[in-house]
Amino acid sequence: MEDKTYVEKLKRILNGKPNYYKFRYILDLGHDVNFIKEVFPDDVKIFEDLNFKSHRVIPGGTQAYLEFDNGHFASVVGGPGLYGDGETSFELGFPLDGGIDVMGWLTPEQVTDEMILIQAKDPEPLKQNKDE
Repeated sequence: MEDKTYVEKLKRILNGKPNYYKFRYILDLGHDVNFIKEVFPDDVKIFEDLNFKSHRVIPGGTQAYLEFDNGHFASVVGGPGLYGDGETSFELGFPLDGGIDVMGWLTPEQVTDEMILIQAKDPEPLKQNKDE
């Protein structure tokens, strides 16, 4: 952990800011996701925050979905035919450039790291109705 004075100063600067702003700010300073977990443990969503249920389509599979304050999401699955066994490795789906990208065979720790990077993204623009 960094100098306690430095951490307290960061917390004062970022107090009241949205999570995506806080996390991006810390990443822009050159810190990594582990530092974010240390400084803002109550604000960051991690693997343990995922609520896994039986997969709707894949027998023996598992799935969890979590939307973040910035409008982005993490979809985590595992099981037969997926890019992770659903116990020690997982497949992560997340928004990228208007579509969805997938990363496979991630450990729970890697899923957490990727979830934090997703939470640090600028907010998802509101979807406009085509008729407006």
